[in-house]
Amino acid sequence: MSLSKHFMGGISLFVCFMLIAGCNTPAAQAPTPDLDAIRTQSAQTVVANLTVQAAQNPSSTPLPAAVATDTPLPPTETLAATEIPVLPTPTAPVFMTATKVPSSGSYYPAPTKPTGPDAAQLVSQKFEQSSVFSPGEDFDMVWTIKNVGTKRWNLDYYLKYESGTQFDKKNTIAYPNHSANIGQTADFLIDCVAPTTPGSYTTYWSLINDNGAAFYSVYLNIVVK
Repeated sequence: MSLSKHFMGGISLFVCFMLIAGCNTPAAQAPTPDLDAIRTQSAQTVVANLTVQAAQNPSSTPLPAAVATDTPLPPTETLAATEIPVLPTPTAPVFMTATKVPSSGSYYPAPTKPTGPDAAQLVSQKFEQSSVFSPGEDFDMVWTIKNVGTKRWNLDYYLKYESGTQFDKKNTIAYPNHSANIGQTADFLIDCVAPTTPGSYTTYWSLINDNGAAFYSVYLNIVVK
């Protein structure tokens, strides 16, 4: 039933009520009706009827659908950072210094310059190093030495045995065959005998000036078989 039908029913009820009241009450004694109270009561009646009708006929209007919430997205996977290899620090190349090689022949260092008035240089020797001798064999060793100093060698200069095997038969001193001026050579002869036991032997000698100071040395190695 619509709202207009309820309202018309209420008005009809109100009219009937007014007619009944008019018939049962004498005209002289009828009080003046309170229109405001009548309107209020009629309105309350209409509201009560509407409430009952609403309870008996619930509304079929569907409730609003629940607003669907967005499904949370899965967390974004963190990509593993690609490890960058650490390259070794490059080292500066090392360049080798070239060594000068003589073009031909044997290489010998330049002779040392004299540091004082007495200086000497070996020119030759009678027997080469590691010369072979028989046990007890006699031989004369000769060293030829050049005066490259700034002082003349007199006959007080000599060779003296220092260490090693003593080959000479008589003494441990050998004098020059003559005096030697600057730039000249002198021979120093030693009368030697080889050891009687086979093996390798070396003797060391020093050149002594006229003040008794050694300023040069020579040596000889022999093999006894």
